[in-house]
Amino acid sequence: MARSAKRRKVVEPERGVLAEGAAAVGQLIASNPVLVGGSTAFLVTLFYVSANALWYQPFPHTGAFFATRSIENFPHTVSNEPETTINIVRQPPAQPVAKPDPIVQQVQGILKDLNFYDGTVDGLTGPATRKAIQAYQLKVGLPGSGEIDGALLDQLGTRQTTAAIPHPAPR
Repeated sequence: MARSAKRRKVVEPERGVLAEGAAAVGQLIASNPVLVGGSTAFLVTLFYVSANALWYQPFPHTGAFFATRSIENFPHTVSNEPETTINIVRQPPAQPVAKPDPIVQQVQGILKDLNFYDGTVDGLTGPATRKAIQAYQLKVGLPGSGEIDGALLDQLGTRQTTAAIPHPAPR
């Protein structure tokens, strides 16, 4: 082509309303991809849930808020399949934990020091505590009852600590 030859101008045809709308939607998607992706995911999920509720259920719900189809043409809703619910079995409430008795705790401590008791000094009377008390009682010549009594406390040199608590005098 010669230099003097003029090039023709390319004239673009005018875009219609539909083309302008498509260009605007394309710009919106390009500028907000997260908003468009989230809205699309929500709408797809909504359509699947709606289609399942309206058309794909095998039996009509007897207590539905609204009816989408006539119930007359559906088979009976009772089936021989086992129910798929979870049965939660609740345990009875636990028995309250016994509080340690300071006298039992003191006797356990003394018997542990004397090598008659080898359990934990917890202040709770159990079979190991009764066995240790009975062994000590038999060793020192007391009747082997296995229970804490005044004779055992005197023999061990202990006194009940509850008697030492002062009671206020009435005014």
